[in-house]
Amino acid sequence: LAGLGLNSNGDRITDAGLKHVAAARRLRSVNLTKTAVTETGVKELAKARPDLTVEWDGGKIEAREKP
Repeated sequence: LAGLGLNSNGDRITDAGLKHVAAARRLRSVNLTKTAVTETGVKELAKARPDLTVEWDGGKIEAREKP
């Protein structure tokens, strides 16, 4: 699974669920628009998975190589 769209799920997707997204190591992009994730949660996800592109209501964080 390279891409995952969790968008338009309202409040069913929250920061608590992002740890499961981070654990999906083959995942390369995730769409979290129209969910209940916060900026803090998205930034923590991007920090944990710098190789993951994350799109959310606050914008898009492009993947970058792990150091």
